[in-house]
Amino acid sequence: MSHRSCVFCGRPDVQITNEHAWPNWIRNLFPPGPITIRGHRQPTHPLGAVKYVKHDDMGLTVNTICTSCNGGWMNDLEGAVAPLLTSPIRNGAPTVFTRDQQRVVATWCLKTMMVFEFTGEDAPFYSFKERNELRTNSEPPTTLTLVWLAALRRLLHLQRFWHSGRV
Repeated sequence: MSHRSCVFCGRPDVQITNEHAWPNWIRNLFPPGPITIRGHRQPTHPLGAVKYVKHDDMGLTVNTICTSCNGGWMNDLEGAVAPLLTSPIRNGAPTVFTRDQQRVVATWCLKTMMVFEFTGEDAPFYSFKERNELRTNSEPPTTLTLVWLAALRRLLHLQRFWHSGRV
């Protein structure tokens, strides 16, 4: 653990932890699987080629979040969303969310994506201001952010693929 500024609250005097990009409750829904492939763009390549590296993305951690954020509002958000998403993720159960549940799920999706921004080498898309706004308001920032949820009824040959970088 080290002392740096937290990417969500900005405090420089806090202890930074190894936060899992995928929360434990989601990691526990999936059996250990094969190592997946993670793509990195090569900025020196004239066509913007992608370098593929074997990587276990379910165990990714980031060193950018303080113990207060990790054990506070982020933990509360995980506790609120886990009961909403566990059955749809595990069983593919059709689910209808209330407006309040949609806000919680959208907030969690955006928080998780913001955490994933710090697993790669690219500069984060969202600014500190937007991350802090998510933290303080418990909902997505007022900038244009759309969160879509969908179900996949059949298993694809590539079980998990994650692309780092902008398209």
